[in-house]
Amino acid sequence: MRNQILFILSILALLMHPLSLSAQNSFSFSLDVNSAAGDQGFTSAAVSEAEVVTIQIFGKNIQNAVGVSVRFEYDANQVTYEGFEVGTVLPNAQALTEQGTSPTFVEIGLVSLGGQATVNNGLIGTIRFRTLSTFSGSAIRLARADLVQGRQIQSVPLNLRVELHVSVFTAPSPDFNGDRVVGFPDFLLFVGAFDSREGQEKYEAKYDLNSNGEIDFPDFLIFVDNYGQEVSTPSGGSGSGAMQVAIPDANLRAAIEAKLDKARGAPITKDEMATLTRLEAWNANIRNLTGLEFATSLIELDLGSNSISDVSVLSSVTSLRILNLNSNSISDVSGLSGLTRLEQLYLSNNSISDVSVLSGLTRLKTLKLSNNNISDVSALSGLTRLIELSLYSNSISDVSVLSGLTRLEILNLNSNSISDVSGLSGLTRLGILYLYANNVSGLAPLVANTGLGSGDLVDMRGNPLSATSISTHIPALLSRGVNVRFGALKPAVEE
Repeated sequence: MRNQILFILSILALLMHPLSLSAQNSFSFSLDVNSAAGDQGFTSAAVSEAEVVTIQIFGKNIQNAVGVSVRFEYDANQVTYEGFEVGTVLPNAQALTEQGTSPTFVEIGLVSLGGQATVNNGLIGTIRFRTLSTFSGSAIRLARADLVQGRQIQSVPLNLRVELHVSVFTAPSPDFNGDRVVGFPDFLLFVGAFDSREGQEKYEAKYDLNSNGEIDFPDFLIFVDNYGQEVSTPSGGSGSGAMQVAIPDANLRAAIEAKLDKARGAPITKDEMATLTRLEAWNANIRNLTGLEFATSLIELDLGSNSISDVSVLSSVTSLRILNLNSNSISDVSGLSGLTRLEQLYLSNNSISDVSVLSGLTRLKTLKLSNNNISDVSALSGLTRLIELSLYSNSISDVSVLSGLTRLEILNLNSNSISDVSGLSGLTRLGILYLYANNVSGLAPLVANTGLGSGDLVDMRGNPLSATSISTHIPALLSRGVNVRFGALKPAVEE
């Protein structure tokens, strides 16, 4: 069938575009089981029996394409093919579809009747499957793709998978203490969590009986309806802890599977997520953190060098002490405002401009916010436990607001717009101070900092230092044993 489709695509391409020539590109495809517009990177979903599953097919490096062929393989005992909708990339595209067995597959060929693809990346189409009544979990695989550009056909074998898991939801039980009776002890526990929401310290999901993210009056009514009743524990389960967790990002799921020593695609429960205390998935192409809200015992999370933009899921992981989100695509950090147990937070190399929501993270000892878009750091003035603060490559001009951070030992302010360093005169524990590439001319405040002494480092290179700073202030610091780096990339200021 594949040869027939390719033959038809080739003939139609020649008829429709006889003079079209293009160089071969290294094209690639991706799958997304999230129906929202754009490639969200979801390659896993929790679904029920008789549920329609839509999979978006995205192409990259497909400019000038006039035809596409894709082959999906699946388990006919779990799902059935429902249909296909043409995407927006190929103008006025028409589809040819064929199904077969050994293994069960559906092959779809698309040919443009309206010209070549004028964009490089975009939606090829959406394929639909329906789960059967016997559904117990399965995978749908994009096994092969062909691309017709001009008179050339490129073919590539693939192994792109969408993992489908059984959706299991067990409502939280009002028997909070596990004695199988909803009684007064349960009421006291419920009262202790009442009037809280996700992200707050006293919120616990087991008291959120309607699972809406808030423990409020509707939950109280549910509790009252069950008061005095005996609660049986289903065999093989333990209430809400046995709930299967949906982790739609395949790369995040793989990291969690490895940490939990789970087989690929095996169900992961809420109880299992709660056992995680450390998770590292550096440079793993993770985009979606859904599922981590159940990792309520996490102490350390390292997700540096990924493609994460939304961190709101982490608002409920209030156990975190160390969080590394360096080198992602984050602009909004409001989801971290309730993580008040954090001691180390790494957010360098993102797109953050507003750090006001970090003002409540008063246990922080290390904070790295370098290479962002920050101009106002006044919100950091209350983080008085900070020992190391990195703010290089931002747009900061006023550092007087840092004057109260008297425990600082390392301060990196390289590549900003700072001219006045008087706010640093009282930071007497400083041992390393980077001020490279700013607009500082006078160093009297650093001479006044009595804590700067033998073995300490001050980097003043790339500043327009005044003649007095060069002839008087720097020698004064050097005489105390301070290692002062200086050398003008900017002309010295005449006095």
